[in-house]
Amino acid sequence: MDYKHYNRYIDFIYSRRYRIISNKTLVVKHHIIPRSLNGTDDNGNLIKLMIREHYIAHMILWKTFQGPMTTAFWFMTHIAPYKNMVLSSRQYQVLKLDQRKNQSDRMSGSKHPLYGKHRSEETKRKMKNRPYPKGCESPLYGRKASEETKKKLRGPRISISGSNNYFYGHHHTEETKSKISKSNKGQTWDIIHGKERADQLRKQMSKKNKQQTGEKNSMYGRTGKSHPRYGIPHSEESKKKISEAHIGKVATKETREKMSKALKGKKRSEESILNYKKAANNRPTIECPICNRKITNPNFKKHYNSCRKKSETDWDSLYKKQSVMINNGNIRKWINPKDAKAMIKDGWKIGSIPVAKKPCPYCGRKLDPGNLSKHIKRHEKEMVA
Repeated sequence: MDYKHYNRYIDFIYSRRYRIISNKTLVVKHHIIPRSLNGTDDNGNLIKLMIREHYIAHMILWKTFQGPMTTAFWFMTHIAPYKNMVLSSRQYQVLKLDQRKNQSDRMSGSKHPLYGKHRSEETKRKMKNRPYPKGCESPLYGRKASEETKKKLRGPRISISGSNNYFYGHHHTEETKSKISKSNKGQTWDIIHGKERADQLRKQMSKKNKQQTGEKNSMYGRTGKSHPRYGIPHSEESKKKISEAHIGKVATKETREKMSKALKGKKRSEESILNYKKAANNRPTIECPICNRKITNPNFKKHYNSCRKKSETDWDSLYKKQSVMINNGNIRKWINPKDAKAMIKDGWKIGSIPVAKKPCPYCGRKLDPGNLSKHIKRHEKEMVA
């Protein structure tokens, strides 16, 4: 409380307490102790003041107490018959700032009437689907913008990016981020704008994207160090999300042709080949139940179908032969095809005994002993040439 202005207020009230006012003079009743400061409506707390005096009394109260008296004086300056009372620029600035601070204190946190309350799903739906006023119902119906306003609208707009943005330098808390994320989950254009409007927006976006292809695209030619994400690796979580987003997507024939043309004549670097090999070795594998080989996930279905066909014995073609070779892993022998079926039940297999492959001393390839000697001779001829 400012005691200088408090004493001024007391002197002001006492100087007008016992005077006689003509009946023709316009007066108003003023609470000496305002009701916002627990003042009563008793006659002892009321005094008759002229309009100008009433205005001055509230100005002194604002300078004395501020707080609730700021709001009272602010509203007084915006209603008749006090509108004609002119404040100085300095007084208006101080009053405006005090009013904003007071309004913020009155409506923030637990003091806000909606603090702790949540709108029901039905209310949210009504607010989203609320029809916008059209035609004569619109507040702008019949109004025309002046040429000056049109020029302002057409002219360059003030950028709100960087330091011009009101949120520049601030950061959302983790709690706020999680709330924004939850509120946006499952919110498609069809839900937000309705199907007709959503389809219209999609067409507009598609048209705009087609106009930004090739050299018109802002990212055209930005490779290597010029790329904005150069040297910034994706996190494991981001990689997982990108992978899941692409699962089940099949490129169109046109897209495949474009990719083929773009890659024709290009050779992968040694580093790229090594990376591909590492990635192939780290792929998850599935064991084939027929041959017990470990096959990568994308190729398993094809391998399994091929392996199953090989494992199914074509007995009709075997019966036409005079004899069939069978083995149990250690012994092999030729027998009548009719006796082979009974032998297979005892653990024998059709075919020769599998021979262990040996590596080539020159290139490291593993080959059957019968083919290895021919393969080595070919290497020796190339070395002589």
